[in-house]
Amino acid sequence: LDCVIACLQSLYTIFDSSWARKTMSKTKELLVELCNVLYRQILTRDSLEVQLLCIEVMKQSIMIARDSLQVDVDSNGNDVAADNNKDEDKVSNSEAEHIIEPGKSHVYAVLEVTLCLLARHCPELNPSQTTRLTNDKMMSSQSTNGNFRLNDDNNMLVALALHAMEDLPGLCTPEGSVKILPTILYLTTGVIQEMATKSIHDNTILANCAAIQAALHLLKAMTVDKYATDEKSVDEWRKFLQSALAKIIDLTKTGSNDDKKMDEVTMMLAIAVFILHTPRIVMMPTFQYPSINLFRQSFQSESNLVRLKCVQTIKSIFIAAELKVATPYIHALAPRIIENLFADNTKTPKDEIELALILESITTVDSLITLAEPQNRKLKNKTFFYLIFR
Repeated sequence: LDCVIACLQSLYTIFDSSWARKTMSKTKELLVELCNVLYRQILTRDSLEVQLLCIEVMKQSIMIARDSLQVDVDSNGNDVAADNNKDEDKVSNSEAEHIIEPGKSHVYAVLEVTLCLLARHCPELNPSQTTRLTNDKMMSSQSTNGNFRLNDDNNMLVALALHAMEDLPGLCTPEGSVKILPTILYLTTGVIQEMATKSIHDNTILANCAAIQAALHLLKAMTVDKYATDEKSVDEWRKFLQSALAKIIDLTKTGSNDDKKMDEVTMMLAIAVFILHTPRIVMMPTFQYPSINLFRQSFQSESNLVRLKCVQTIKSIFIAAELKVATPYIHALAPRIIENLFADNTKTPKDEIELALILESITTVDSLITLAEPQNRKLKNKTFFYLIFR
């Protein structure tokens, strides 16, 4: 084990050198073989340190591949690395992967490493259903109310693996990106399904854990990716995003089986990602009605913390979503928020969370005033001032 760790640390140190990365980028076969070695280490080693080093070296391999695409020619004809903030239209895609094949594609090899790590920590993600928890894994994990939970170290590893996948579409051509998108979305929604499930009696908010935050961020990255609007990939890209949203909504309906449910805040945030960034998809009635119903149920939760998170998420939709997308949510949810503010118990909040809920509700109503037609703002202002001074 010490030898393996020393070798991985050496690789990490070598690839800290820009010269080493440039040299490595000249032979794609080396990157593929490197990822294959990392895959075997994660598959056979229970050491979290080994797995962490493998992911860090894998991320460096992605950096190598990205740098090879971000090469521009200066005025003297010399190859120079382009700035990270360089206009994407000027980035050379001559080396971008079009065909994603096992043994030949670096992107495919990275996905293998990522799947292997995620399956070690979330066994249900393994399509073959053959992965089993090792004793070491079970010892390093926690159980809350009978539900499986990862500790902080395992959580961080899952988050790092998810973050690494954000850069993969950029290593492909539009056609190549469409081939890997289903795998990325499968793993992302799978992590959400596994890690955001809890007992129906559990009021814990799971959305704050590193892995779920990384999954939500990856979802957003896929919805705003350049290939989501590229004419060569937009149709297929939209279909796969639509499928991912359908799975998330389905989880909100079926998550309560066997005395378990999905974490309400995680589901709201996941759906909000699509509402904010994929208006053409979320406006379909098949998705719109269940989404509104989820927010309505969350606002009626017995947990004031869930209600607070619900209002915060609703406010972001009111403010940031396209008006035609936000309007149905305003019509369905704004009256409930105002009705709650008129309730007698809002005059004397019992704790800080309830006070925060009231204040957040007031700022949400305030944000609606700016969205109203000029002739309707006077009436809404009267309601707003009444709520403040009552």
